[in-house]
Amino acid sequence: MKLFIRAGLAGLILLAASPAFALDMRISGNTITLSGSINNGDDATFREHLDSPAGKNVRIVRLNSGGGWIFPAGEIGRLVRKRGLATYFDVSGSKCASACILIFGGGVNRHYVNGQGIKDGISEPGQSRGLAFHEAWNPISRHTNKYAPQATGEIIGYYYEFGISAAAKLITQAPPNKLYQISGPTALSLGIATSLARP
Repeated sequence: MKLFIRAGLAGLILLAASPAFALDMRISGNTITLSGSINNGDDATFREHLDSPAGKNVRIVRLNSGGGWIFPAGEIGRLVRKRGLATYFDVSGSKCASACILIFGGGVNRHYVNGQGIKDGISEPGQSRGLAFHEAWNPISRHTNKYAPQATGEIIGYYYEFGISAAAKLITQAPPNKLYQISGPTALSLGIATSLARP
C-alpha cells in the first residue's frame, strides 16, 4: 500500500492509496476498536461513538490501521487525550502505521503488546508489524522520492503535542514509500509507549 499526500481545501493531508472506506469503529465493554484506513470525517464519527450511551464506558482505544489522513487522525488523538483514554496496539493480528501513530500517541497510557520480537528497521509497507513510521509523500512533489516536507512537519507537530517527541526522529528514518518499524522495548525506552502489557 502506498501512502501519499493530496492537496485539498484543508491543506496537505496523508491518505492511503487503498479505497476510501470509513474507519470501522466498534464498542465492546470499555474498549472501542478502530480498524481500517483513517479518512476525513472519522474524527466526527469517533466523537459520536464516545458520546453515545455505550461510549460513556469507553476507557481503551484499540488500534488496527495502516494509516490514512493526517487531520482526522490527529483530531482523534486529541480527543483520546482530552477524554483521558488509553491506547492499545497488539502486534499479533493488528497493525499501527503512519497516521495511526497519531491516534496511538494521543493515549494518556499507550500499550504496545507483543512487540518484543520486532526488529527495529526499514520494511516494506505490507510487511511491517510493529509501530511503523515514514515521511509523507505527495505525487506532485519536486523531490525525486515525492517527499512532502509540509505534511511531514504537520505529523511531527502532533508528535510534540502528544509528548512523543522521540517519534520526530523516527519519521525521518524511512522514505515515503517505506516504513521504519520499532519494537515494543524501543517504543518504551523512547517514551512512545508507556507499557508493554495489556491495559
